[in-house]
Amino acid sequence: MGELRDRMVRDMDVRNFSPRTIEAYLAGVKGLAKHYLRPPDQLSDAEVHSYLVHLRDTQHLSGSTCNQIRCALKFFYEVTVRRPQASLTVPPMRQAQKLPQILSPAEVERIVAATRTLRERVLLMATYGGGLRVSEAVALRPGDLDVERAVIRVEQGKGKKDRYTVLAERLVREVGQYYSVDS
Repeated sequence: MGELRDRMVRDMDVRNFSPRTIEAYLAGVKGLAKHYLRPPDQLSDAEVHSYLVHLRDTQHLSGSTCNQIRCALKFFYEVTVRRPQASLTVPPMRQAQKLPQILSPAEVERIVAATRTLRERVLLMATYGGGLRVSEAVALRPGDLDVERAVIRVEQGKGKKDRYTVLAERLVREVGQYYSVDS
């Protein structure tokens, strides 16, 4: 898939896709080519449709994985190959809408109490209380905690977007204690 692969990478690069998305899209198109043992630009609409059904029904891939592969193939055919693909009118798989499991106050307290240092406690409380993703928590800097306005500034989170989230009153006290000990 050499030249096609390079073209697809350029097309995604121009659109500023994240490295993980590029990797996933390439894997999706590669899987199609591997399945038929032919270059993907030589496959018919019916073959692409059949492959998507195969992933869902035979491979039993999750809905989100099937949708990601579907998006990769749609991008490949519409952007890279510039061939509208009728088979990609297959609707995205519906995802089960599950509510997150919320810990009880006692469970949260036990987890926070299990931390060994004040630094760990502040980081854990900021992550859980602010609903931060792991990558956002790792990138957190002291200047991102605005104690006066009781907010946490998250820079370049998922989708390269900035956002604000809450800084709980208890965490404000913990942060104050951390800075007084750290100084």
